[in-house]
Order: sequence, then C-alpha cells, then structure tokens
Amino acid sequence: MTEDTTTPDGTDDKPKRRPHKPGDTLSGEQRRKLIKPLRNYEELIDKALVAWLSLGNLLKMTGLTRAKLAALVKKARREQVRETKIVTAAELKIARAMDARLLGDSLAYRGLLDLHAAAKAGGRRSQEVAKAFEFLAKALGAK
Repeated sequence: MTEDTTTPDGTDDKPKRRPHKPGDTLSGEQRRKLIKPLRNYEELIDKALVAWLSLGNLLKMTGLTRAKLAALVKKARREQVRETKIVTAAELKIARAMDARLLGDSLAYRGLLDLHAAAKAGGRRSQEVAKAFEFLAKALGAK
C-alpha cells in the first residue's frame, strides 16, 4: 500500500523528481541537498561488500543489492577519473591563458616604462614634452 501524499486542496505535495541525466548540471539547491560522503567512503563500501558477501543471504535489502552497490561505487570512481581529467585539462588551459596575459601585461608595461624614460629625458629638453607626459610622471611616481 502506498502512502497518500495529496493535500486537502487535492494537490500532490510529493516533489516531482526528474532523474538526473549524465551531463546535466545540478542546481545550487540540488547540490546542497546531496549527502556529503566521507573521504574514504569507497574503501568503506569495499569492506561492506565483503562483509555483506560473507553473510550470504542473511541480509537482504529492498532496492539495493551487492551488485547494485558495487556498480554505484564503480560508476562514482569512473566519474572521479573523468572529473580529474577535465579539471587537469582546464587548469592547463587556464595556466596558459594566465601566462599569456602576464607576458602581454609585462611587455606592455615595459613599453610604458620605456616611453616614460624617453619622455622624462625629452622633458628635460622640451617643456612641451614634459607637459604632455606630466600625467604619466604623476601616475608612476616619478622621482
């Protein structure tokens, strides 16, 4: 017999659950509701499967078999490997982009410093040059 979940107004108060498909992104709310496993939970599952197997048919559960639990942990491990590969590739791309930006920033700033040095030297000979680059001298804290 199933539990009646209808409310007095006739609506069903049981939340509708759409099965999560691979590749779907979880919402923030869905992520908050997930159970956070212990760090070594895979090892615990392995030991639990051995213990469960040693009991033979003394322990039975509705909806969960040893094979299903083993399949779930195998899938979780596959997803961990997949995640690690994706994160590693993404980190490499980010590092390359950061390095390119840092190099570009450095070269551009070096050019600005070189221009400042030339403007400083030119400003000693010409008030017009000194006045045109006065903002740069202030920004760079000219000494």
